[in-house]
Amino acid sequence: MLLDKRGREGSTGAGFWQVGAGPGPGPGKVRAALESWWVTLEYSKGGDLRFLSHLDLMRLWERALRRSGLPLCWKGKFNPRPRFSMGPALPLGFASESEVLAVSLARPVPPREVREKLGPQLPADVGLHRVFPGKKLPGPSARILWKVFPGKPLPPPEALEKARNRLQGVTDRRGRALDAGKALVDMRIEGETLLVLLAPLEGRRLGPDLLARALGLGRPRRIVKLALIHGPTDQDTKEFHVEKNPDQRSGSGGTPDRGGGERSSPGDPHRQPQP
Repeated sequence: MLLDKRGREGSTGAGFWQVGAGPGPGPGKVRAALESWWVTLEYSKGGDLRFLSHLDLMRLWERALRRSGLPLCWKGKFNPRPRFSMGPALPLGFASESEVLAVSLARPVPPREVREKLGPQLPADVGLHRVFPGKKLPGPSARILWKVFPGKPLPPPEALEKARNRLQGVTDRRGRALDAGKALVDMRIEGETLLVLLAPLEGRRLGPDLLARALGLGRPRRIVKLALIHGPTDQDTKEFHVEKNPDQRSGSGGTPDRGGGERSSPGDPHRQPQP
């Protein structure tokens, strides 16, 4: 059965959604697209999958959702596909510990059941960390916390601060000039790595690899996206305040593993709750 966005039945034409239950289009309870239930998944990507493009990552999730047996909502008539939305594309070669994906379901499903069905369908380099209800994708103003492994030894903090004050001539990946001083919200040395908090500027973002080169640290050996920052930054204590998702607000201290269980995780000083 095909329904338009107002729930009216139709048979031809564009703008119709095919929704139902089961691993593929077929018999089952049918609901209009506006009456679907969304769940948001937080996952990590690393290992060899760092070199997987954004389009290939979308195909990976589509196949995993098809195999999971979840009651998905489907879009399209001749080539139905699961209805889901992904966050901004991650640059090729970057690892991430905080990626998001929103999936539309035909009926409410408990987060634990989503983890149990979807987790085993994912490859080893993709870890499903949290599942919470609602469609919560990062907005264009969200700041990103990066962990940079520089190609050269880190200088003393005083020298790094002087290099930060002299930032100029930095461009984005298309060669357009960027005010790196405004994009760089905060910076901190942690062992042999550099933590940088970058904000968007007029819809454009400064890459952490470009920033490392501008600071004289050479080409980074590795870059990891740690978190999306929505709260304020305390300039006095240099603590990053990260918005907590509904699972954390409910008091669950562990992090779900790929099989749907809970595993305890040490506290991260850069994932502080908002006051």
